[in-house]
Amino acid sequence: MAQNEKLKIELQISRLPPGYLFGMDQPSVSMNMMLQAPEVMLEETAAQVFEETFKIAEDDRPKLLKAAKFEMPPELESFLRLGCAMARHLMQKSGLPVFETEVVLHCAPTAGNVSIFDVQMRVPSVIGVSNALVAAAYGQAFSLMGFFVTPTFDPVEFRAETYAASENLIQPIRRQLAAGLSTIPVFNEAFERDVPTLFLTKGLFQLGTGIHGRIVSKSATDRDSALGAVISADKKLTHELLASVGAPVADLLSVNSAESAAQAAAQLGFPVVVKPADQDRGIGISLDLETEDAVRAAYAAARKVSSKILVQRRIPGHCNRLVVFQGEFVFGYTRNPPGVTGDGTSTVRDLVDAFNTEHSKLAQHMDSKPIPFDDEALACLQDQGVEPEDVLENEQTVFLREANLPDFAGVNVIVTDEVHPENKALAERLARLLRLESVGLDLISPDPSVPWYENNGAITELNFKPQIGENTARRNLEAMFPDEAEASVKIECMVGGPAALRAGKRRHASLRSEGTKAFLASHEVTLDADGSVLRTHGLNGLYQRAVALLQNPEAEVVILVVQTDELLQSGPPFRGNVTVTPIDDGVVSANGGEKALPKAAVERLKKALMGY
Repeated sequence: MAQNEKLKIELQISRLPPGYLFGMDQPSVSMNMMLQAPEVMLEETAAQVFEETFKIAEDDRPKLLKAAKFEMPPELESFLRLGCAMARHLMQKSGLPVFETEVVLHCAPTAGNVSIFDVQMRVPSVIGVSNALVAAAYGQAFSLMGFFVTPTFDPVEFRAETYAASENLIQPIRRQLAAGLSTIPVFNEAFERDVPTLFLTKGLFQLGTGIHGRIVSKSATDRDSALGAVISADKKLTHELLASVGAPVADLLSVNSAESAAQAAAQLGFPVVVKPADQDRGIGISLDLETEDAVRAAYAAARKVSSKILVQRRIPGHCNRLVVFQGEFVFGYTRNPPGVTGDGTSTVRDLVDAFNTEHSKLAQHMDSKPIPFDDEALACLQDQGVEPEDVLENEQTVFLREANLPDFAGVNVIVTDEVHPENKALAERLARLLRLESVGLDLISPDPSVPWYENNGAITELNFKPQIGENTARRNLEAMFPDEAEASVKIECMVGGPAALRAGKRRHASLRSEGTKAFLASHEVTLDADGSVLRTHGLNGLYQRAVALLQNPEAEVVILVVQTDELLQSGPPFRGNVTVTPIDDGVVSANGGEKALPKAAVERLKKALMGY
């Protein structure tokens, strides 16, 4: 139970696990609210704030779906619609992949007070995720919406509430789920392709079910070599392996003190790079070091995050990330430092001010920072022959930092179609060398359209679990689940009383005789593919037994004996590739009792098994 005193909202979410119901394309849970209908709704203000602060576009604020015909006050409907859009945004930014639009089941004023409304909804979730996380997201979202149901909008207090949302909701859920920046693009693409999703445990999700299921962690998959992952996590080890097969690599030396780092830099020749051997995403790295004192300082900084430090020869050019999946190059982009792009009329200073003004409006969890117009920025401009008051030509880009590091958002340029075939072939060869299905390689080169051996390009890192966006996610999902491939295991539901169990066992035996790996689950027992009882611990009821079989990579067919309305109450944990065979009318209530359910309830159960 969550209560919002300011809005007079009481929110309660079901204790039942999420399931597919009402035709929703994601599992959902029931959520009830008692709230006072707002008299004022600053919808235009809310829409502007959604765009500027959260980048929630109009397409991400769809109308609520209704399971029945009923009227809602327009202010209340707007409040619920925008609040649900905000909740989905907060969950996605937390790493919880929910994308489906909510369905309103009931909305009516209470008998005692016509201004207090009872609202019942189905809200999207992910199988395996605690309902408490979902409830917290909706509670926080409607708290934020409270700022738009007053006569005037207070931007200062609202911004403070967005900071609270980041600290008290988004960051804790991120830590609990251990989802990365690649999680949402991957699972958004899965949602678009109707590939079912399960949350397994911290950092681990499943795409697809049964024999079609794939386990993923961020962009890594269950077909990545464990040894390849270990090797790629050690930059020195990776360097040695790549060098042994003739790959171009930047010379480097391991060091164990600030003085040995300075000596290594002198031996390699300036400029150099100092970086941890076991970190990624630019953590602890210092670039373009020209003096021994700078190297000593960089060593001290790197030691704060790792005990293994490398000094590497600096390769001229930009970092070009080449992404390979299943041995084929799929995406490339050049990782440029932060900068601004001209419009033909604005000065560099004006462009930076405009950039910083826009980014200062963003919520804390949007992970975007303004670019300081400091000494480093001025030095970078000078190196490019540009002054702060110069007007940049249209599409002309200048950089305000020496390197693309996590501190500020860089200017990434997609170069997929420009990467030279020789550079693609190099990336593919090295990915196969480490037996990694998903890998990102950093090719330092002045121009990725030129073969590496013609412009002295070199591989500086090979990244397991590379950060990917929507374009790469689309290519990866196409490879994992081609259009003609099935993502959901075949599920056969036998509905009825004791006769349904007998029918299920006969079907199980028949499939086994054909050589099909079929598993059977009833409310009380699970049968293995050989017909024996599959001993389990802590699995109670058909829902939990079904979810366990959905995770079984051997299951070609899952037979479910449905003898109670358990899956009608929660919704089944599956949708698609389902057949329902009525055996008799012996279905009973999951809440106890031996009396058969009314025929109407059994019909609703059959529809629920099909996801409706």
